[in-house]
Amino acid sequence: MQNVVQQWQAFNSWSMELPIYLQVFLGMSMFFVGLIALLAAIYFTTRTLLKLSTMPLLSHVVGLLGYALMFVVGLAVYVALPLILMALSSQQSLDISLITQAIVIYFLAFFMLSVVIMDFMDSRQLWDDNDYTLSSLAKLFNASVWVLALGYPALQRWRQN
Repeated sequence: MQNVVQQWQAFNSWSMELPIYLQVFLGMSMFFVGLIALLAAIYFTTRTLLKLSTMPLLSHVVGLLGYALMFVVGLAVYVALPLILMALSSQQSLDISLITQAIVIYFLAFFMLSVVIMDFMDSRQLWDDNDYTLSSLAKLFNASVWVLALGYPALQRWRQN
């Protein structure tokens, strides 16, 4: 970690000699490259976990890890980002009770929507042919991917059947 900090400080000392517009350009370029790398990592990790969840021996563990990943990503997007924007715009001060309420409400809504979609797909037999061998945790993970994407893949599949 110390090596990363030293490299960052060396980059900053080099960039301080550049004009301000070039410093802003370099900073924003690094931000967008990092953001794209983070989104690509989440996307490919999710795809890998979805493929691994079809394996019977790994189904339970991968389902739990995948559900946790979807929960954290959703928490960052649907709870943390709006709370940060509210705090930065000075609309409301953040305290521990507000953060706790937001996290609890998000967790309950995310869990219940995932269970409802999973149960609906089980009752209507809307899973793919190879998805019927999944464990309950792997099905919950698959349903949570759909909940995180605001249900678009689930609606698309229901319209096809």
